[in-house]
Amino acid sequence: MRSLTALLLFLALTAYPAAASEPPAPRTLPEATERLGEELARAAGAMRESMGRVLLSLEEMARLLPRYEAPEMNENGDIIIRRKPQPSNDRNGRDGTI
Repeated sequence: MRSLTALLLFLALTAYPAAASEPPAPRTLPEATERLGEELARAAGAMRESMGRVLLSLEEMARLLPRYEAPEMNENGDIIIRRKPQPSNDRNGRDGTI
């Protein structure tokens, strides 16, 4: 019973500052519309930022994954999966050897 009372007291005390920090409720429809627009703009900006980070992470992960050719089965029944050669960084198609 004591822990339940302590928990309720903790929740009441932590909820009060959050409720006090919220702006007052709008009194007119234009104020409500403006506030909603601002909140939606903030949410959209945060969503764009987080989705950008997710897409960059996925791009990096796809770039780092090793690439393999299609599996082949030789005459002994062994399945062979060859790794594809790494693409060269040179734009002319040369591998940099002399």
